[in-house]
Amino acid sequence: MLRNTISLLTLIVSLLAFNKAQAQCCCATNLGTITPNLAWQYYSQSCHGYLSFQATAGCTYQFTYCSAYAPSASYTGDTYLTINTAPMAGALIANDDYCGLGSYISWTAPATATYYLQLGSWAQGATCACGLSRVLGYRSTNCAGGVTPPTGITASSNTICPGQSVTLTATGTVGTQYWYTGSCGGAQIGTGPSITVTPAATTTYYVNNNSGGVFSPSCASITITIAPAPAPPTAPGVTLCGPGSATLLASGGNNYIWYSNANGTGQLATGASYTTPLLQTTTTYYVGIGSPGGGISSGTQTFNYTGGVQTFTAPATGNYTITLNGGRGGNGLNTQGGFGGQATGSLALTAGQTINVYIGGQGGNAGGPVGWNGGGQGGLDIGAGQHAGSGGGASDVRVGGTALANRVIVAGGGAGGGRDGTTGVGGGTSGTTSTNNLSGYGGTGGTQVAGGVAWTLTRGATNGTLGIG
Repeated sequence: MLRNTISLLTLIVSLLAFNKAQAQCCCATNLGTITPNLAWQYYSQSCHGYLSFQATAGCTYQFTYCSAYAPSASYTGDTYLTINTAPMAGALIANDDYCGLGSYISWTAPATATYYLQLGSWAQGATCACGLSRVLGYRSTNCAGGVTPPTGITASSNTICPGQSVTLTATGTVGTQYWYTGSCGGAQIGTGPSITVTPAATTTYYVNNNSGGVFSPSCASITITIAPAPAPPTAPGVTLCGPGSATLLASGGNNYIWYSNANGTGQLATGASYTTPLLQTTTTYYVGIGSPGGGISSGTQTFNYTGGVQTFTAPATGNYTITLNGGRGGNGLNTQGGFGGQATGSLALTAGQTINVYIGGQGGNAGGPVGWNGGGQGGLDIGAGQHAGSGGGASDVRVGGTALANRVIVAGGGAGGGRDGTTGVGGGTSGTTSTNNLSGYGGTGGTQVAGGVAWTLTRGATNGTLGIG
């Protein structure tokens, strides 16, 4: 009798296990995509099938038919929920009866990926029947969701020479950008919408968005190619019988530059040939390639505002054209901040020489912070709330150091807007003065040699300072 009882219990357990296996079958009907965020959202279900969703590693997600959790959730029949790594396979977690016959899942994503939520029924088998009347509630308890990846990356140059820098700028940005090498989420190298890098070899860079502590599910990427250094040109010697002039010919390259010394600082001429002056003694001349690869180093490199010192390393010896724009002034009560000045000049650099670049910041609106690199503080009127905008910072280039005495070109920052009237603009050589009004007088824009001057230093206003961030 005891033995029969044991056999009966075994049979019951076996039947339950069999039904459990039936309940875990899936339906191949794609019901669409959902995007969980911090608020309860709802999906009205009439058929069996699956929903896909993007989950971020470490984020917790809830899915339920129980109105005790999601107030508008409801169900008919015996519900069954399963989270898979693929539409029809890879079950990670499942739930049957949590509130009566309603299901509830609380699950933390182990990795950032796309997952699949099967909306099934107990003992469903492989059927994909419709005629259901259910409302599924879903949300994340700790992640905002919906963070889209950057749409791309632009570069000041996609191909550069060894030792040259390039500025990368992300497009389609949301929140804060994180930059990597190696892979998306690999070795982090910086943050922000733009970074400047100096790769030693051809390198692929990655960037993703982070909003509220949540990263986008993928990265944008770009590959910066390092062009191989060209072989040096050749120029056979010339023998003169007595004093005279000689024509020297170079070959084996492009864009030749002739020098009087080996360090490339005494430039004489350009072109495949060079005719010497009258020579009285044996003289050595040097020739190099000024634009490797037929023009790679003749491109443009753009520097954006970062709030810090940036550098540029000359890829080849030659003359470089520099155009600077000063930071714009902040807006005042009824006025727009003045534009920064523009300055353009030519600078002779030798291959490998590094210069320091300062890009002025925009002044804050209505008593906001000063523009980096010399902007002045706008006046504050706490009682009436009629604050002036702060001045923009100057942009400059410094050679041989970072002191003010090392500057070789400066574009002044724009004046901050006041209460009324026209705002002064920044100076390339000198700035303009803001228009006076009934309650005060305008300040001046910055110049090449001095910061802008406030009409009065009361109410917290300050004069601009030349080249000090």
